[in-house]
Amino acid sequence: MDIKKASKLGANDNAAYLITSDKDLSSKEFSKAEITYIKKEIKAEQKQIIINRLTSLVYIVVLNAATDYKATEKARIAGHNLTTALNTAKIKTISIVSDLAVTVAFLEGIALSNYQFLKYFSKKKVNTLKSVKVIGKVKPTELVEIENTVNATNYAKDLVNEPQSFLTATQIAKEIKLLGKEAGFTVEVLIKRK
Repeated sequence: MDIKKASKLGANDNAAYLITSDKDLSSKEFSKAEITYIKKEIKAEQKQIIINRLTSLVYIVVLNAATDYKATEKARIAGHNLTTALNTAKIKTISIVSDLAVTVAFLEGIALSNYQFLKYFSKKKVNTLKSVKVIGKVKPTELVEIENTVNATNYAKDLVNEPQSFLTATQIAKEIKLLGKEAGFTVEVLIKRK
């Protein structure tokens, strides 16, 4: 999955706005009718609200204002819930609009939950979500960290999902050598003689 920083939202972009309350809504981005609908849904304690604008879908995700570890984990779960909705709607690209402190955790939730291991499936139902644009106060270094974390986690998931008969000591050594070439580190495999 490709996660990139963007400067502005396109007119027909599918978007997800991360908010903590209805006070975070801007009249520049939403019509009066949309704001009224969103406020009604927030009052009904909905955490993910969808607005269909015909040319695009807009998701409003309500998160906690706190920044402790519980709020961070809830943001990851909200990212997973959004990923499920996006793949169900067959959306390929989403723009995340947020200045919240938990945005990085939310992005991790999106990227980690979009993982699939389809190597041995004859009928592959591939997730449609391929790219995420981030508009807000997220540093490029944070995006690199997310990418590295997700790639490492997905690599470990790939190894764990292989059948036991495939992942022998010799095969895991080959896999680690390939990872070394890809990541730029050297690998020395010790055999019985060493």
